Amino acid sequence: MLKKYIIFFFVFIGISKLVFAEPLIMDGKILESWHISADNISYNLNSDDYIANGNVTISKTDLIFKADYICFNNVTKIATAKGNVLISFKDDVLTGESMEFDLKTETGTIFSGNIILKPDNFVIKGDKILKTGKQSYEIQKARISSCEGEHPDWEITGKEVSVTIEGYGFVTHGALWVKHIPIFYSPLIFFPVKVERQTGLLSPNFGYSDRNGIEFSIPLFVAINKNSDATIYEEYMSERGNKIGLEYRNFFAKDSKTIFLFDFLHDKKIDNNNSDKWGYTDDDVLRTNSNRQWFRAKGDIGLPLDFLGRFDIDFVSDQDYLHEFRDGESGFDKTEQTFIKNFGRGLACYDDPFRNNGITITKNFEKSVLNIESIWFDNYYEKNQSDALSSIYKLPSIKYNAINQKLFNSLYVRLNSDYTFFYIKDDVNVQRIDINPVFYAPIKFKHYLTVEPSVSLRETAWYIEQDYNDAFQENKLHREIIDFGITANTNFFKIYKGNKSDAIKHLIKPEITYYYSPKIKNEVHPELDYTDVLYRKNKIAYSLSNILISKYRNASFDSITSDDTKLPDFYYNQFLTFKFKQEYDIDTVEDDERFSPLYFELLFAFNQLLSVSSDASWSIYGDGLISHNTSFIMQDERDNKLITEYRYTKEYSESLNNRLILALSEQISSEFYHELNMLDSKTLKWGVGLTYKSKCWAVTTTYKSDLEDKRFSIFVYLEGLGGVGAGAPQL
Repeated sequence: MLKKYIIFFFVFIGISKLVFAEPLIMDGKILESWHISADNISYNLNSDDYIANGNVTISKTDLIFKADYICFNNVTKIATAKGNVLISFKDDVLTGESMEFDLKTETGTIFSGNIILKPDNFVIKGDKILKTGKQSYEIQKARISSCEGEHPDWEITGKEVSVTIEGYGFVTHGALWVKHIPIFYSPLIFFPVKVERQTGLLSPNFGYSDRNGIEFSIPLFVAINKNSDATIYEEYMSERGNKIGLEYRNFFAKDSKTIFLFDFLHDKKIDNNNSDKWGYTDDDVLRTNSNRQWFRAKGDIGLPLDFLGRFDIDFVSDQDYLHEFRDGESGFDKTEQTFIKNFGRGLACYDDPFRNNGITITKNFEKSVLNIESIWFDNYYEKNQSDALSSIYKLPSIKYNAINQKLFNSLYVRLNSDYTFFYIKDDVNVQRIDINPVFYAPIKFKHYLTVEPSVSLRETAWYIEQDYNDAFQENKLHREIIDFGITANTNFFKIYKGNKSDAIKHLIKPEITYYYSPKIKNEVHPELDYTDVLYRKNKIAYSLSNILISKYRNASFDSITSDDTKLPDFYYNQFLTFKFKQEYDIDTVEDDERFSPLYFELLFAFNQLLSVSSDASWSIYGDGLISHNTSFIMQDERDNKLITEYRYTKEYSESLNNRLILALSEQISSEFYHELNMLDSKTLKWGVGLTYKSKCWAVTTTYKSDLEDKRFSIFVYLEGLGGVGAGAPQL
């Protein structure tokens, strides 16, 4: 009673601004205080009502209630508000002309109101809005949009709408409008209303292609816990059947994460001698299986004692699967992007028959590394051809490598060592030990010349588990090799100064190397990988590198006066590298074979707007250009980009790839891609796309054609609702 009389006293003497806290009492316990402020407050002693006028605010920790006029009953905790009413919760805001609201249950009715859902400012308008729970609403005569204005670019209207935050919204007798034009009606429309990750359906995907027919899927996202989730796919293809898929992700520690994906399709179509449509021309092997699947996974796992484990899994049913399903949410291209983004390593190329699988355990020391790995291959040719070559597995391979180990004075040693057990299906199994210490002593002659002689000692031993006398005569073989080498290099440079502190450094680095490896005495041994395949060498290699490095002052640094800033004073950019190298074989008898082809390499990057990388091999014996590869990328601040790639190998291949991305305006962008086989002037693949982006919606149309398939798709994105269509596929 004392507090009521104090309030009454302040109101009576004419205080124009008043702020106080009113505790919320339930079952005799104070739960939380309500803070009330207004220009004027009066109190009705009989009804226990607080009446506030002018800039009224009632608030507690995660709720703010504002209006021009509020009548608040201290017993029922019900507030009646009029004029510029606003209630702000954690993730949404309610506004309206008038409102009746129960501050205890956080429920009530808003008239001529709006619901604004953060963070996309997704707005639901209605003549009458009932807040039925902490995260649930019912709206009558609703209008839904994320666009601004009284007549937005798009909106969904409905007779009644029920919405659950972190759940779904359901619209009865709903229609989709574009400006003033209705373009779609449905007796029931549902859409996701999610601020945080939560189990539920994702946006549907649809499209059409010559091979698959009509395509349609609605992925289901499952939030298992805060560290793991899964996505379940079922894709309907009218010509092929239903392809089901599962993606499971687990990020359970900073350096520990795993991703598993599996797809299965019982295909209506098979590749046989009677059909040219369902196979691919990359090989002459038929794909006759109808049960088709692909299982792939990667993981990085932190282990005790600072060991790091990782695994890679890639099993596919046939040679056509990855070629055929490159696009889509669970396709090869999307999987490759996901793995590179999360693990920094991708998959073998989609047309590579050897799918890499392995388990690796690594321990890094200060100047050495221990690597234990098991590697096996899934060769889909083995599944379809009885005469296919058997894959070679390493089960396991143990490597210990060390660098820059100083022995004494200027003598150093680096070590490469390897134990591998080779398993060859239906054939001989081999164990191999390879130890290769290299001793080197870099000698510097002031700043002018560095000479580094080196001696390599190599011991390799094989144990062949089965008798295989026809090939090797005995089970135990060994090989000893001593290699010699010497390298000399120097560099010259000149600095060209520009304005202020800017400068360009021109660096020239010539280098010459002589290396000698004697003839191998015992040439009868297994040849299972590059370690086994060694030849006599007596060669001289020489190279010349030209490097341009720019130095310029950090413009941001000039505007910062703090002494403890970590910004560098200057930036350095190696914007041009041009190098050529060649070898001379002393032992070669034929005069036209002693010099290897000249190899050229060019790298150029200018202010991130233009970059060129090129390499070429040129025969000095009249054969001319042997190979040439050039990549040209030009882009500007408006995201216009031109990418041109030229690939040439004499008497084998010549292709030209072009990709052009144009920002035609702030809203419209286009993309064009073309891949040409220049040997027969045949287009291998081409595609075109057009995208329009508004503040609250976007639409992308694409058409892609290659030798086996043609695909057209439309992707529509409505902010707040997500995307509808076949995705925005990469061309």
